[in-house]
Amino acid sequence: MEPHIRHLDDIISPGLSALTWTSLKINQYISTVYHGLSELELLIDRANQLTGKFSALNLIWNVY
Repeated sequence: MEPHIRHLDDIISPGLSALTWTSLKINQYISTVYHGLSELELLIDRANQLTGKFSALNLIWNVY
């Protein structure tokens, strides 16, 4: 998970220093940030699904 968060941090960083809100590339920057956030959200959703499946299996194994 850490490499993905680091990647998102790299995507966001230019907006903290190099870009102003009147920059010509602001639309591209916003699109890139949204794409990075979507990728991270998908990863988190998949991790949550796996966690739920492991929890269910753990409950089944503990019952028997």
